[in-house]
Amino acid sequence: ALLYFSTGGEKNWTESSGYLTVEHECSWYGITCATNYKNVVRAVNLTSNNLGGSLLSELGELSALEYLDLSHNEKLTGEIPVEVANMWSLIELHLEQNRLNETIPEELDSLEKIKFINLRNNILSGSLPSLSNLFNLEVLDLSQNYLGGRILPGILPTKSIVRLD
Repeated sequence: ALLYFSTGGEKNWTESSGYLTVEHECSWYGITCATNYKNVVRAVNLTSNNLGGSLLSELGELSALEYLDLSHNEKLTGEIPVEVANMWSLIELHLEQNRLNETIPEELDSLEKIKFINLRNNILSGSLPSLSNLFNLEVLDLSQNYLGGRILPGILPTKSIVRLD
């Protein structure tokens, strides 16, 4: 429910069925749970849902999350919380087409299972942090941001990356 309040769910969301009801969070719009393991949240998909505001650090408490898609929410601003690195099970991270700013947190380098990171078309700046521990990373899209500097040797796991934008 924190995500709901911090991103304007009560006023702005296009779809918010199940939130603020007695229903279990696994029945909320955009939430998928693993049914075989005590209804643990495995996926959050709120793409193009008119989210606004900023992401809270509590998002990192979803440590079993495998898929996070908050893309195409142009009113979503602020920084990517460093606590996203606590999502040890994360395989896909979709935060493209928002208005996220600041820098890419260097803590993302601890997401060892991640295969797909899309941060395209935000307002991210600074230089690319080392992502050399992301041995499973196949796709990294950072295009249409304001990143600067050089990509130094060893900063990316070159053996696994299939696409780099």
